[in-house]
Amino acid sequence: MAANRSLLIFGTPLWMYANTSSKPFEMQRQNGNWLFINEQKLADASTITMATDITAIKHHEAELAISEQR
Repeated sequence: MAANRSLLIFGTPLWMYANTSSKPFEMQRQNGNWLFINEQKLADASTITMATDITAIKHHEAELAISEQR
């Protein structure tokens, strides 16, 4: 029997980010960082989850929005 292994995203169990819609989504972590998360079902019924840190992009978007308001 295989050991039950929990994958982690920055120290948080992966199951906490379950995406039932299977559409990519963005989420902000408690520490302020942003993740873009994409889940894909595989042919063997398993799921692969990819998380990309998009914090820098979110900061640039916020700076752009502020400059456009001026």
